[in-house]
Amino acid sequence: MVNAWLLSLCLGHLPQATMPIDTPKTETNFYVVEQMPEFPGGSENMMRWLQKNLEYPSIARENNIEGKVIVQFIVDENGHCINFKVVKSPDPILSEAAVKTLTRMPKWKPGLQNGKPVKVAFTLPVSYKLQ
Repeated sequence: MVNAWLLSLCLGHLPQATMPIDTPKTETNFYVVEQMPEFPGGSENMMRWLQKNLEYPSIARENNIEGKVIVQFIVDENGHCINFKVVKSPDPILSEAAVKTLTRMPKWKPGLQNGKPVKVAFTLPVSYKLQ
């Protein structure tokens, strides 16, 4: 699965301030909190999980499509990843593949603000590169 391409992953978070954003339902999501959400086992485990589970779409390989897909999602108070949104992508095929994989991620350790679990917006860039 991984032999035809190289997955490079950088973890990124949005502005470095504790800043709530309002959604239409008047719920509050944070960009940065006292304790950020964490994939089970940390970022190295997340990278291994993605390398194992992320597939390079054959049509993208055949058409030499590569690039970085930037996906934003919410890690809710229970650690579930929800509300996936592609922020930037070189091609819809790669967007679909990235979101399809990310929706299958295991439950995360939720972010905490004032000692309580809160919804946190998380940004994850995923690069597809042909070798």
